[in-house]
Amino acid sequence: MTFVLAVLGVIATVYQYTVANKSFSCDLTLADKIVSQWLGLDKLLPEVFGIYASCLDASVDLFGIEYVLWALMVFALIALLSLAGIFSKRRLPNRALFK
Repeated sequence: MTFVLAVLGVIATVYQYTVANKSFSCDLTLADKIVSQWLGLDKLLPEVFGIYASCLDASVDLFGIEYVLWALMVFALIALLSLAGIFSKRRLPNRALFK
């Protein structure tokens, strides 16, 4: 499950970097529609899901690298670590919690 979610994160960040980041339009994206219109999360938790940036502020740098690329690296690292865990030869002993 972790691997699948990490791959979906990689896909989302690649889309953000190649398509959405270059868009001149300020229309709501699918993610914006899901968060604000369908789930109403921007009204429930505005500190977390509130939209406070304009379209011009969408590209943010952190240590000279775009924030979306940092997210891509983190998702790729999580995917690699989850694959390493899946195919690891070393298995932990099976501890039965409910005997």
